[in-house]
Amino acid sequence: MKHKRPFLMYVLVLDFIGAGLLALLGLIGMLRSWNWYLTYAGFPPPVYAVFRGAFLFLAWLIAAVALWKGANWAVVYSGFLSVINLLWFWGDRLLLTQNPVPFNRNGISLVLSSLLTVMVLVSLHFVKPYMRGPDHAHSNSTGEK
Repeated sequence: MKHKRPFLMYVLVLDFIGAGLLALLGLIGMLRSWNWYLTYAGFPPPVYAVFRGAFLFLAWLIAAVALWKGANWAVVYSGFLSVINLLWFWGDRLLLTQNPVPFNRNGISLVLSSLLTVMVLVSLHFVKPYMRGPDHAHSNSTGEK
């Protein structure tokens, strides 16, 4: 018997696909403006932005597919990826991009992005029972183990 996916899983998969598409758009924008970035010679170099865009696109796409397929490692992977994304965003914003805004002016953004990450982590906790466990392959057609 096939179990239905909860609505929260649809929301998470669509969010992960959206995050992957945003990373892909950043990558495409960087590649289209490559000569401008080389002329500007800013910090970090454009290769870093290409790596970040490609890595995040592939990572979010893997998270969406794994969650949709119900892989037993998908929840842990997606949780780590959410935390890595939060830390990477704030590392870029505060350390690498030479942002002239002082840190105390970033309070609302820091709180909102942290709350969003916590909300994703809690949502992943709620869809964890719908992931396939290691004994999923040994169950028969009636759902008994």
